[in-house]
Amino acid sequence: MVAALNWGLGHAVRCIPLIRKLQAADCRILLASDGIALQLLRRTFPELLSVSLPSYQIRYPYSNMYFNMVLQGPKILQTARAEYLITQKLIKQYAVSGIISDARFGCFSGHVPAIFITHQANLPIPDPFFYQLANFAQRRLLHQFSALWIPDYPPPFNLAGKLSSPPPIPESKYIGILSDMPSPNTGQKADIDLLAILSGPEPARQKFQDLIISQASGWDKKVVLVSGQPGYAPKKSLTSGNVETIPFLDRQTLHQYIGRSKILLSRSGYTTLMDLALSRKKAILVPTPGQSEQIYLAELHRERGHFFATAQQKFILSEAMNQTKQYYSGIPANYYPADGENLLSQAIETFLSQI
Repeated sequence: MVAALNWGLGHAVRCIPLIRKLQAADCRILLASDGIALQLLRRTFPELLSVSLPSYQIRYPYSNMYFNMVLQGPKILQTARAEYLITQKLIKQYAVSGIISDARFGCFSGHVPAIFITHQANLPIPDPFFYQLANFAQRRLLHQFSALWIPDYPPPFNLAGKLSSPPPIPESKYIGILSDMPSPNTGQKADIDLLAILSGPEPARQKFQDLIISQASGWDKKVVLVSGQPGYAPKKSLTSGNVETIPFLDRQTLHQYIGRSKILLSRSGYTTLMDLALSRKKAILVPTPGQSEQIYLAELHRERGHFFATAQQKFILSEAMNQTKQYYSGIPANYYPADGENLLSQAIETFLSQI
């Protein structure tokens, strides 16, 4: 059973290469998620069994992320409890012999091995007291799982910086970058000046989309905006002047669009960064307001000279494009260790030997 959190599309997207590795090992797979994350997995793997889990329904009514989390804490715990009870039923119904959970704390059992996936081994909380409290609570929850898989490389190559180091529990393993992004096609013609790829919860996603369209309209450049809404027909695009808006693209088609683009524009979510690390593209990062994780990651890679990054309230598209062209070149091909591709295969081999 592979369970992905429905918090935007990132958790489901990074499960795709993992699921394909499991398929290559002749595993029978049960997909589990909810909302747009489950829609994406079902579209990508229509041949696999899939079930719906309770929705956490994370919302951002206020600009402070942690205030939002505190307010929704009781609902999150209640959903995780319901998720745990459903997981026990699924184990019996489908004869589940192992679980891989991407950020779903209720998807574990004392009867079968269960892996937890997160790059946030250390939660990015600025306040020292709440940092200690939150990370202590997370460590307690992680001990319910057989092991923790961190989708990153060990320091000093870690893409997530301090978030993924040091490992929080002894049963932690770095498994390398989880991305199905193909190797760059250097011969492909770049005919898209700017490709904007949106994701994340509402209403932040829609506000960012409106901001991009308002600033890009009327340019003499070709702009394509993929709004990250898999509930809509993938071929139903809307073109207004120089801006083409596409609700959703399957991963293979999205990879083709990325190959055709000169500069990418996106949030600084970790799954997006993993894709960018393999695409070798220049990019503009605009973190979701109030999400300290995205703010930290955007600043980290701006300081490393990889990507231009700016806050949404200061976002000026023309300036961001100029800065990116002049000073930022993306993540270089030799940035990560040569043996990093073997980490995931080794982790899966160990996991399968336990079931």
